[in-house]
Amino acid sequence: MKDGVLIVSESDDLHALLIQDVIKSKGGNCYIIGSDSVHGSELVNYLCVSGAAPQVRLTTTCGTVVDPKEFATLWWRRYKPAQTGLAILGRDEQSLINNDCCAGLRGALETSFEGRWVSHPSATEAASNKLVQLAAAVRAGFNIPATLVTQSPGALGSFADAFDKIIYKPVAGTRGPLVFTRFLDLKCIPEEIIRSAPTIYQEFVPGTRHIRLNAFGAVSHASIIETKQLDWRPNLDVPIKPWAVDDTLQALVDGVLRELSLAMGIFDVKITPDDEYVFLEVNPQGQFLFLEAATGERLADHMANFLLGDDHRNRTVGISPSSSRFAEQTQGVC
Repeated sequence: MKDGVLIVSESDDLHALLIQDVIKSKGGNCYIIGSDSVHGSELVNYLCVSGAAPQVRLTTTCGTVVDPKEFATLWWRRYKPAQTGLAILGRDEQSLINNDCCAGLRGALETSFEGRWVSHPSATEAASNKLVQLAAAVRAGFNIPATLVTQSPGALGSFADAFDKIIYKPVAGTRGPLVFTRFLDLKCIPEEIIRSAPTIYQEFVPGTRHIRLNAFGAVSHASIIETKQLDWRPNLDVPIKPWAVDDTLQALVDGVLRELSLAMGIFDVKITPDDEYVFLEVNPQGQFLFLEAATGERLADHMANFLLGDDHRNRTVGISPSSSRFAEQTQGVC
């Protein structure tokens, strides 16, 4: 019988470490596979011969060797190809090792794990694209801001003329510092900058009520963030409270998850002055622990229950959200 949870993430990911602790406190079995520490280890062992299914053994962050087939759930939390310990190598050597570590770990899991993905790598990768998200939200019935993705100064000028205010943000962003959403002033942006890369331009959605919704399967837990700021992430010293998810919003969220083949998602939604929900983004593996610290909502417990399944739904643990070990860095919220 399959049992327990595998978490694939960076070795020092606070979310993975806390959820592992909560699952263990509930009597569950949970191990972390360090996606950034394949290099220099013996993490991946994959054997495939004619007439037989692949045999896979992976070494966890605590040194235990596991067979992915024995686990019920795999949380595909943080999966990035950049490996630790490559600084002394040249660019080509780093690229080779990063690519092979990435492909080796993902291939071993995709050909051996037989349980529930949260969420499947292909779905997670596709749903991380903001253009794909917007199209899925429209199909699900969500209102979205009028959106233009372009490199054309002419097209942008025509789009900007149609609205009082326009915001802009990156399509994918970077692994470096966060690039926050900003208001557009065409007079301050040279045409060569507009042409440099596709950028998301949207009509400004009025209102001060921002919803951060954590959809763990069919159960959602949301917080309302009250701020006049366009992007709430730089300053969380604003009113943040738990917020009850009504049937209308839950149905819209379920529709987006279904359209994107996701098991979970962290949604950013804005409520207009007319009380309409407007979809902004969904992160297939977004951060949520900062909301636990701000509101007291036991999101780590809810997430652990979701990963473990319904048998653990009513169990709770007394882990303080203000624990210094798991304190969130505001600047890293995404």
